[in-house]
Amino acid sequence: GAIACGDTVNFNRGDVWERLLNLSVLDQLTDCWIWIGATVINKNGKRYGTLTIDGKQVLAHRASWKCVHGRSMPKRKQGAHSCDETMCINPDHQRAATPSSNQKEAYRKGRKQLTGAAAR
Repeated sequence: GAIACGDTVNFNRGDVWERLLNLSVLDQLTDCWIWIGATVINKNGKRYGTLTIDGKQVLAHRASWKCVHGRSMPKRKQGAHSCDETMCINPDHQRAATPSSNQKEAYRKGRKQLTGAAAR
């Protein structure tokens, strides 16, 4: 699977930013930068953009975050998309969220259904 674009990747911000821009298209209605490059499907069936940096496959939205913020997303955080579009790499549409808060937001917005005991 793709890695989270941690500090172990040799990361040239200018080169990566140019690649991100060249492999995304602007959705003028939502301001999403939709990734049109390679993708991966996570264990929950969600599709995310990926690119290879320093021989490692990384998630495109996390690479975009790192280009803008100059550092990787904090450990144990997820890139929560305010736009609810997993293929969006616009760093303005992302915030660092705990997995728990990201899941709660997904339930609240109707992106994820409660199952099992939680649904009763």
